[in-house]
Amino acid sequence: MKRLRLVALVILPLFLVPQVSSAVTLTESQIQSILSLLSSFGADQTTINNVSASLNGQPTSGTGSSSTGYTFSKDLTVGSTGADVMNLQKVLNGSADTQVSASGAGSPGNETSYFGNATKAAVIKFQTKNNISPAVGYVGPKTRATLNTAESPAVPATPAVPVPEAPAPSAPAPVPEASSFRIEADPSSPAYRLAAGNTTGNTLGMLRVSASGEPVKLTSLALKLTSGVPADLARVTLFDGETQVGDTTFTGTTTTMTLSSPVIIPQDSSKTLTLKGDFVSTDAYQAGTSGDLIQVNYDNDNAGGTIGIGQSSGQSLVPASSADTAFAGVRVFTSYPSVESLPIPGNTLVNSFMPLLRFKVSADSRGAIGVAQFALEITRTNASLSNFDIYCFQNESFSLPCGGMSSDGGFTISDPGAVGTQTSFKIVPQNSPATNVTARIILIIPASRSYYFEVAGLPLGVEAGSSLSLKLLTDASAQALTDITTAGSNNFVWTPNSTRPTTFNDRDWTNGYGVPSVSSVSSTLSGQ
Repeated sequence: MKRLRLVALVILPLFLVPQVSSAVTLTESQIQSILSLLSSFGADQTTINNVSASLNGQPTSGTGSSSTGYTFSKDLTVGSTGADVMNLQKVLNGSADTQVSASGAGSPGNETSYFGNATKAAVIKFQTKNNISPAVGYVGPKTRATLNTAESPAVPATPAVPVPEAPAPSAPAPVPEASSFRIEADPSSPAYRLAAGNTTGNTLGMLRVSASGEPVKLTSLALKLTSGVPADLARVTLFDGETQVGDTTFTGTTTTMTLSSPVIIPQDSSKTLTLKGDFVSTDAYQAGTSGDLIQVNYDNDNAGGTIGIGQSSGQSLVPASSADTAFAGVRVFTSYPSVESLPIPGNTLVNSFMPLLRFKVSADSRGAIGVAQFALEITRTNASLSNFDIYCFQNESFSLPCGGMSSDGGFTISDPGAVGTQTSFKIVPQNSPATNVTARIILIIPASRSYYFEVAGLPLGVEAGSSLSLKLLTDASAQALTDITTAGSNNFVWTPNSTRPTTFNDRDWTNGYGVPSVSSVSSTLSGQ
């Protein structure tokens, strides 16, 4: 024992002076004598290696702990908790390319004791960086060995202070790292469509709300009136399925809806919420404006308007969304039409006057609409078409002609012929043979009523292989309300009758964009 103490007294000063001086002072034979003496007294190999390195002016390996002063001694994986995890995050956060999180829980200075998906991702980066295979995010022996020598900001050692023995406190609940939620447009959101004023529950868009890291309780929602004016909207509501969970009004272009019934978004899952609008009346002298496009979207620019509460951590979270939603919107009119294709008596093409296409146009219950023009596309193969016209009837049996036009309900007095290479035709209701605009009439369809239309004509030169195809044309983009001269360049021209009664000079005419089912009206007839 005395000899061991003597050796210790001889060797100890070697660690208290610069390493290079040891190499200069001692010869190789002296160094080997010291190492042999240590070995004869049962010193472990790690101690012998460290003394050898020190005497030769080389860095020592330490005692097997990382530069954080912490020794990793057990395997770690997703779901692990405790001091091992917190010190693991400190080591990972010591390098920008292996950080657990840039901000919030798990970020530098905010390390947690919970091993979640963000920690796993950081471990994979650490393993890849240090050529540890397989890099799967599991902290095993290979990874622990590297962690125990990894460089990261040093944590000062806390001196041991004797304290009375006491029961160990219960471990705190794990704090989920990098918890977040986001809001975006759900793919089920409706396309551009038309609606009548003074109606409620019009779907404006579908919001997909997703949570990660922990369940999130949505308590408020920031909204933006992207198109339209506040006077168009009585209120905006939010639904979770069939249950209304919030409502708000606009006084400007932005608002925040505080949910009356907060919505819980499950962890690592999503929920679809429905945004609806109640429209005010657009009749003359009312607050709403007929023809306005109403677009209400989630407002990502209002960072503090949308709030979620982490249900495990209790943290107040703001969305991780990247942009506002961009719903197609609803264009509100005093009234609007809908169109439906109807079957024709037969699809065999013959050389005699016959029905070629049938459809009906219905007015919404909020008011009458007026029609001023239809457009047809006619494709012919080994046949021509003469004396065709559109005929209007007040009943589904096509026996009671509409008034105001020719006695048979035809739109034109002199029926056109489809000859040559022409394939598209615009046909307007008229009350005389004149062709100027003053001869046009407005075909009024009363509220909640349907008028029935038939395209009929005389096919010529029909033989086996002959065919005629007809299609009612819609319009590719919306037309703001305008006069009939401008609107006439479109295909399907109609009026919501906002000025009651609307005249051709009123700026109350639009086109077929968004009118339900116009493009579905078509037929094909073939010769035998």
